[in-house]
Amino acid sequence: MEKPSTVIEVNTPKMLQSQPQLLALNFKKNTLPTYRLNHDSNIVDLPRATVLPKYTLKIIIDTSYTFAAKGFEYKRLSYPKIKDSDLREGKEHLSEMFEPYMAEAENIREKFVAAYPVLIFNPGETIAFVSRTNDIDDLYLIQEALDTDGRWKPLEFRYGGSSSSILSNYHNRLLPKHYFATAIIKYHGSFKTKIRVKMKSGNRIYYSNVIEGHINRSQFDQSFIFDYLRDQRVNEEQDFENIKQAMFLNFKH
Repeated sequence: MEKPSTVIEVNTPKMLQSQPQLLALNFKKNTLPTYRLNHDSNIVDLPRATVLPKYTLKIIIDTSYTFAAKGFEYKRLSYPKIKDSDLREGKEHLSEMFEPYMAEAENIREKFVAAYPVLIFNPGETIAFVSRTNDIDDLYLIQEALDTDGRWKPLEFRYGGSSSSILSNYHNRLLPKHYFATAIIKYHGSFKTKIRVKMKSGNRIYYSNVIEGHINRSQFDQSFIFDYLRDQRVNEEQDFENIKQAMFLNFKH
């Protein structure tokens, strides 16, 4: 495993997109055995109409140690402003517009940040399907924190496809008494609070154990979302509200 020379402690004033990394698949012990994925595991395709049951999955934030992980966008970048005239110029013009943005995003993801391991455990006696198919839109997680008003509020959002899904195309079966391992950013800031992970699997919601942590209260600010979605060419009010809810994993469960 690559050893980092510098590990960034993320102290951000802004809400970030969740981009946890899948580290290990279907292992038994409550430790990370390796940072290498098992690519030999099979994906089982279930019909798209399949409704996943509510499993007894346990989501565990392991605070016994931290480690250096990369793949996170630990800064929220300004999305390129696209005008109708840019769209008329065609794909080549748009590609040139996005080159600096994509290069900076890739550079950020290559940096190591302080992270906590998160274990997804299946305590049951049968296989738990964490997504219906190899559709990467089925498994996401974000961090939430307790605000001064006693309410849990999102610290992170997810938007789009593969960039914010922890499953990717590797696996959708969690074997009995086995774990998946992923990672989340260990945030730093001036506000001491409680933190948990919220995970969407299919249309089911699961919550982790609650830990102590430090953030900045400005990470709760959602005022950027309208401009963010407008930059993504979301214009209809109804679409805006639906997408906003999806960004925070607000689904029936």
